[in-house]
Amino acid sequence: MKRSPPKLSLAFELFLHRQGRAWVGLCFLGGLAIAAAGVEVSTDYWQLQAMHDRVDSAQQQLLQLKLATAPSAKETAAIETEKAMQSDKLVEADLNKIFELALKNDVDLPQGDYQWSVDPNSPFRKYQISYPVVADYRNVENFVTQVLLALPWAALNGFEIRRNAVNETEVQADLTFTLYFDGRPESGGSKQ
Repeated sequence: MKRSPPKLSLAFELFLHRQGRAWVGLCFLGGLAIAAAGVEVSTDYWQLQAMHDRVDSAQQQLLQLKLATAPSAKETAAIETEKAMQSDKLVEADLNKIFELALKNDVDLPQGDYQWSVDPNSPFRKYQISYPVVADYRNVENFVTQVLLALPWAALNGFEIRRNAVNETEVQADLTFTLYFDGRPESGGSKQ
């Protein structure tokens, strides 16, 4: 005799049947929610990707514009010459002040060495001035002090003194001043 599996009661079968539909419905709704979220994430991803592409394109266009507007070597040389001429005008006033103070302190400046220098690691342009001087020590000292007070953007970089004899009042001095400019001709040395 063959035994058949036990039959579930009618109420239990009805319960499983109803619950099965509910589970299928819940799974269907869950699947729809997951699909909708996936579509939303996918849409956001593609929008973000398009935005990155537009930014990259704009950066390339900006670089091309910068390269197109960069001055040629000839234009750069003209700009540098103009800057030097403007800087020379600024230095002229400072040199006039130095000569005025030399005259006031009875210090003769028969010759001088004048030189521009630019340090690429510094924002300043420098104008170096060297003078060999023969004068009374006290006059040289007063001259140097007054130059530094009158031109606060100036520095005394060299001050060598020699005397031929101990009892001489005149000394031979080598003075080196540096005038500092901030690289913008309109606001250099005496304009700061």
